[in-house]
Amino acid sequence: MLNLCNDQQIHMGSPTFNLREWLSRIERSFRRRPMVYVLMMGLIGGYVGFYASRRISIVSAIVGTLICSTQFCRDGLDFRQKMTCLVGMTFFCALIVGFQLWNHRVSRLPTNEMYDGTAVVCSANSHNVGYKNVILQLENDEKVVLLTDEQFLYGTKLKIQCQLSMISASGNPGDVDLQDYYRKQGIVRSIDSLRIHKTSTSTHNPIYLLFRLGATISETIHDYWLELTDIQTSAFLSAMIAGNDSYLSRSDKQNFSRSNMIHILVVSGAHVSYFSTTILTLLSFCTNNRKKKWYAVMILLICFGFVCGWSGSVTRSIVMYLLITAISMFGKTVDRLSTCAFSALGLIVLDPFSMFSSGVLLSFGATLSISVFLQRVESGMKKQFSFLPDEVICTISCFICAQVGMMPILISMGSSYSLLRIAAVLLAGFPAEIICSLGLIISLVSILIPITCMKRLLFVPLRGLISLLVQIAEIGASRTSDNFSFARMPMTLIIALLGVFLICVCPSGLRRWITVFVSTLAAAIYAIPMSGKYKNECQVYFLDVGQGDSTLIQYCNTNILIDGGNLGNGDVIRSVMDYLDIDQIDMALMSHLDIDHVGGILELYDSGDISDVYAPFWGESEDMYELESIYPQLPDSVKILRGGDVVSIDPDLSFECIWPVLPSSGGNADSLVVLLHAFDTSVLFTGDIDENVENLLPSSKLQTAQILKVAHHGSRFSTSENFLQGKFFRAAVISVGYNHYGHPTEEVLHRLEDADIEYFRTDENGCVLLTIDDCGWTMDYYFDC
Repeated sequence: MLNLCNDQQIHMGSPTFNLREWLSRIERSFRRRPMVYVLMMGLIGGYVGFYASRRISIVSAIVGTLICSTQFCRDGLDFRQKMTCLVGMTFFCALIVGFQLWNHRVSRLPTNEMYDGTAVVCSANSHNVGYKNVILQLENDEKVVLLTDEQFLYGTKLKIQCQLSMISASGNPGDVDLQDYYRKQGIVRSIDSLRIHKTSTSTHNPIYLLFRLGATISETIHDYWLELTDIQTSAFLSAMIAGNDSYLSRSDKQNFSRSNMIHILVVSGAHVSYFSTTILTLLSFCTNNRKKKWYAVMILLICFGFVCGWSGSVTRSIVMYLLITAISMFGKTVDRLSTCAFSALGLIVLDPFSMFSSGVLLSFGATLSISVFLQRVESGMKKQFSFLPDEVICTISCFICAQVGMMPILISMGSSYSLLRIAAVLLAGFPAEIICSLGLIISLVSILIPITCMKRLLFVPLRGLISLLVQIAEIGASRTSDNFSFARMPMTLIIALLGVFLICVCPSGLRRWITVFVSTLAAAIYAIPMSGKYKNECQVYFLDVGQGDSTLIQYCNTNILIDGGNLGNGDVIRSVMDYLDIDQIDMALMSHLDIDHVGGILELYDSGDISDVYAPFWGESEDMYELESIYPQLPDSVKILRGGDVVSIDPDLSFECIWPVLPSSGGNADSLVVLLHAFDTSVLFTGDIDENVENLLPSSKLQTAQILKVAHHGSRFSTSENFLQGKFFRAAVISVGYNHYGHPTEEVLHRLEDADIEYFRTDENGCVLLTIDDCGWTMDYYFDC
């Protein structure tokens, strides 16, 4: 693969495959780029040590050492090549051993532990508003995460007493898996019940002082922009130029995330390029001395890094830019792959966990792909679209190459794409580039102007460009029928699509024949199952919405929601909808009027994400008045479902309502009890009914159910022994979160165990997935499937 990066073309007489010759060419490519070789060895060793078991890691280290030793002892290698082999082998083994020791240490950490000692704040968060995740480093050098609304300066020393607990795993499809996210940063525990006894900011560590100075500069710059523009413009300028996204509104962040444009709000390699180019242009008016300009840019870029917090992508970009510039100054040929590999090695040496950062991986993937394919893609675009300006062709070519390089990471992140979103990302690149470059120039020029009104006039074009960028993000965030998720695409289809791209950029010869063969084989493997009979199935997601209830049902093109959790859970359900490519909920059932069951439904209905709403009671009552006092914007039209009603979706899917018959208030006793019939499987949903209501339910109906949605989050007043006796429940789901009621109670858990019913709790492993088809049903935690 690395041989593709070589600018020199290898002309082959025939496409005959010769394995030894092919491997020899790869080896020569590595020899020409020792940094790339060392980086590849380090990445392999790091991922093996982090993810593999101890036995596999030991075997991998031995095999890798033997292979490298064989290469080291070969004749024909000069001293430089032998040293490259030795350094690569050492880096490979060191990372395997290091991560295995770290995994062993983590496995021995207690689940809950009291900590009484000092901690140092090691994340720049002084400018954040509201709740934020603060990283603290304890006395034993362990890093932990704290969710707090307090503001701490970088390097602040705290005398604390707290409880350390393991970070929980992801809750729902599409959620950020916090456990995996922080584990890849070397953090496995969080702080609960914090008590701060003493705070001291008198640290003399120069790094801490520089980060603190950078945070102060970032706040000062934002206040300056806020004085001359509006809230939205200043927030976007702070995010795109100074790396401070804490002032952005929640809706703007969501729109940019859904439209796959969140990278625009993060200072990355492109931003560093805009910054350095602008600075060089300004310096050209002062001096023509290349070395002086380079030193000035170097100092300013280092300051810029502290203002932005030295994120992985910023670090990579700054180091790579300074290396390329320094090499060019000495008249040497710049090998961008080697400089990219060198900056990556620097990051890994300083922080080995940086190799798992999605932001760093996306940045490196895009950079590598642009370095490898840009010239060929751009030449092909010029031949096919010669009428387009060179700037447009260059931008489109960079976009295509960057997306190809980022595709493996996007697959693991589960990003959703559509033609509209691809067009939005492409169009957003133009105003984003202008905002970064022009924003910096206008900010510097405005400092020299004494009149405030003239300063504000200078920022008018930026306000228009940011408004345009926001509108593009809103368009890209809209749901379309052609949405697709990389995470849900078959790997064989992805390989086939990548193969088509590689065929277009590979020169004729062996590499093209290999690519044609692999892509054709992948397409054939993908097409074989598609030619068979399509298998219908119903998927029931018991969502993790904390102390509340919410179940999402997917069958063919029909999407049904039973309860929606508490207020604020609308965003949780909407994230699941985005991940599953659901445009709209066709029908939502509110079991009763408690806010922990209907809150998310009300939010989704107001935003137009729900078509029809059903409830067993919708009229005047104390429960309705209480609900209206909490959420005044109640739906005007709600369809009523009561005992005896049947909702038929499909011959293989229907709902049978068996309670309530005559509801009076919409409270717990009036909870909607329904049987979901999917193929030959039945699921019983019980809302918040108690034992008295359970005794009134028709036993003949209940005996057809195999899966039970446990009532009232596992309250001891529900799911009685009499209710479970004589039934055929095989599995049960308890939707519950942190609460002060003791849910689920030990009594209910013992009753389920005595009845030999396997139960699943959403507070332990998150979302529970029930899959039903004509062959039966399977149930497990979503993230354990």
